[in-house]
Amino acid sequence: MMKTFATFLTIFLTCLILATGAAAGQLRVSPFILTDVTPNSFSVAWITSQASTCTLRVFNAQKEELSVDVVSESAQHLPAEDIGVMKVRVNSLSPDTLYHIQTVTTSKADTSVTVYPENPVMVRTEKSSLPVQNKVLVQEIYFDDGSNADGSLMLVSVETASHPISGWVGAVTNPPSPWAVVDLNNVYSFFTHKNLQMNGGEAINVDVIAGLRGFAHYPVQGPLANEGSTFVEAGPPLTLGEVRGDIDGNNQLDLADVVMGLQLLAGFSPPNLTLVDMSMLIRAFHNDVDGDFRIGMPEIIYILQKLAQLR
Repeated sequence: MMKTFATFLTIFLTCLILATGAAAGQLRVSPFILTDVTPNSFSVAWITSQASTCTLRVFNAQKEELSVDVVSESAQHLPAEDIGVMKVRVNSLSPDTLYHIQTVTTSKADTSVTVYPENPVMVRTEKSSLPVQNKVLVQEIYFDDGSNADGSLMLVSVETASHPISGWVGAVTNPPSPWAVVDLNNVYSFFTHKNLQMNGGEAINVDVIAGLRGFAHYPVQGPLANEGSTFVEAGPPLTLGEVRGDIDGNNQLDLADVVMGLQLLAGFSPPNLTLVDMSMLIRAFHNDVDGDFRIGMPEIIYILQKLAQLR
């Protein structure tokens, strides 16, 4: 029954997309994820459809633009810019203070500039730091051609944490590339806005974003604080570029992916999505199949073709 329905809907949507056409070559940027928030800094990560450079506009609570220390981490972790992985860090901020931000993305192809979103989004720094004793999460990551996945970014979201934290592949770390290293001591509590002491067993979501080179998502459990090595492997060696069409992130293709794709196409966000926790929407952007780096009819047709065993 599902196969018959998927076949029919595939034919219908294929005709529709051929009739309407699709924009190509235009710079597209994803919604951003606020990461690595501390009392004195925060970072913002997003992805793009073209090789680009990135920065941020930062405003105070009165919406006056500030001259602050803004650093493009993507420029420091090549080939991040060229594969569309954007990350910018803002330093020298005040604790427990409200700021507003917009991402600024400049295409390397034609120097076009995209500012997102139209109205600056609110960010608040954490209150203060506490000493905690958490583990360091590491993950070995490769591109699908077998090379080290330098320029890709691992995002780690911990249950009851206020924001994700991140680590680059290709950074100066121990262990080095192809490992991404994320120090769980840098997680802050959603409730106290101070460092979160983990006790083990917490739900953790890992998202590895590599822009044009692929994406991965998987859940893990928080390691026990007082057992084993300081370094804990999040999972076995990971090869990017293997998942396409799994829009809802449940590691399987089904009609739920079609439904979410149609919702995104119609301008609706998945339930309970916020600008602070955008990993679901980032995952959606990684399921692009036609090169425009957005969810549209080609992605929905691709899923239906897979369900109908037409490809």
